[in-house]
Amino acid sequence: MGLLNIGLGTVDPIRQGAAYTLAVTVYSGTSTGAAMNLTGYTLAGKLKQHYDSTATAGTFTVTAVSATAGTLRVAMKSSVTGALTNRRYVYDVDVTSSGGTVTRVLEGCAYVTPRVT
Repeated sequence: MGLLNIGLGTVDPIRQGAAYTLAVTVYSGTSTGAAMNLTGYTLAGKLKQHYDSTATAGTFTVTAVSATAGTLRVAMKSSVTGALTNRRYVYDVDVTSSGGTVTRVLEGCAYVTPRVT
């Protein structure tokens, strides 16, 4: 299972105090494979200060835009980004099948840029 449109790694900066949205398409196998059907999957994403942090700095709302086409919307409300500090974070997004199999479909570093106003 892989990603097509952004790959793994650093995502666009999260702007402190502003809503954040990212569109992702999940594929079976490689990015040239067929889109994964996410019907019946549970979707979740977290942001932490570092990999071994026990506390979650922020939670992404992950929704299927089109479950059959494997497209996801990863979002964070402005109230959540407003509580983040100007720094580098780590994140991941998981999909969980109805049978309980968890697959990480997105991971990497995210940078929060501070707001001026």
